[in-house]
Amino acid sequence: MRVLITGAEGQLGSQILKTLSGQYDLIPTSRRGGKRDGFVISELDITDFENVDFFIRNSDPQIVVNCAALTNVDKCEENIVLAKNVNSYSVSNLAKICSRRGIKLIQISTDYVFDGENPPFSEDSQKNPIQEYGKSKSVAEDIIQAESDLDWTIVRASGIFSTSHNNFLMWILESIREGKMMQIVGDQFSNPISALSVSRFISNIIENDLGGVWNIGSEDSVSRFDFAMIVCQEFGENVEKISKVMMDSINWRAKRPSNSTMNIDKIKRLYPTKKVRQMVAELA
Repeated sequence: MRVLITGAEGQLGSQILKTLSGQYDLIPTSRRGGKRDGFVISELDITDFENVDFFIRNSDPQIVVNCAALTNVDKCEENIVLAKNVNSYSVSNLAKICSRRGIKLIQISTDYVFDGENPPFSEDSQKNPIQEYGKSKSVAEDIIQAESDLDWTIVRASGIFSTSHNNFLMWILESIREGKMMQIVGDQFSNPISALSVSRFISNIIENDLGGVWNIGSEDSVSRFDFAMIVCQEFGENVEKISKVMMDSINWRAKRPSNSTMNIDKIKRLYPTKKVRQMVAELA
């Protein structure tokens, strides 16, 4: 089975590439293309319909896993057009082409499609994003579900972390090792998940042909400050330079939900889930 992965140079895409390697005939792509971890990655601009149509027609995948996204929340707020092009309109391109060619589309979404009021949020909870990033990802979900004859799966992942690329875990470790003082919010909650755990669930989706919307995250809900403490404890780092602050003291350009914790009961019935500390320890 041929599986095309967009955003294969990113944090999640590169991990999915490693996890699925040896199981399927993989077609890794990214906007720039190149080489990473021994894989040759083809150049593919998913915002260009003709480019995507030509590439998919010639590579002939059975499944497309879309990891390509603009995930910098504040950058999305600063450049709304770019956020819409990358996170929404490009998904329309993929949905149309996959529908027409009978290809399954697996879309990576986010807990930021929710406003943070009345958590935990189930797969059927009302979406109400409060910043441009969440809005662009919510629109992508709507586009996929509205596309007739499309075989689709939407995976909402919360606070993805790993020991590579730019992510919260790496920022914590790098800041500590550089001796920087850090202020981390103690009143913003979610159930974050490792890129490794997400990639394993993507493998499960493909193996068992799962469809529909799936919320995936840790079993426990933690604050950003709690997460930082867990990271430091598991990696053996000093916590002296970390101080707890509240969300209203941080001058973010984009609003963040105060509690975007998702209900993961649906996935727990089929797939083994873990607590935050277990996933961090797996990387330490």
